[in-house]
Amino acid sequence: MSAAVALLLLLLVQLANAAEFSEQAVTAPVTATGPASCCIMWPIKRFMITIEAASWVDVEDVELPRLPEVGETIQTKYGTCFVTQTDASPGTGPYEGKIVCRMP
Repeated sequence: MSAAVALLLLLLVQLANAAEFSEQAVTAPVTATGPASCCIMWPIKRFMITIEAASWVDVEDVELPRLPEVGETIQTKYGTCFVTQTDASPGTGPYEGKIVCRMP
């Protein structure tokens, strides 16, 4: 078998494997949280953050996959802050809850 024929066969096998993978990705079953074993997806929720510092307070809207726990850190427009209080209140208009955090 010549090198050109061997190369052609190798390319055909790779092309067949790529087509099979592509079809599996398209036909993967969809669950409530997204495609099964295809990629990582979750619903994004909006939260209102109150950022407290020593001499000022500010408010920011953020989108997160879940409400953080007290003591976790969260990234804000002022940098990393510590979560001091959370309130899961899904009935507050466009927000899924409120978060209070403080600057370190």
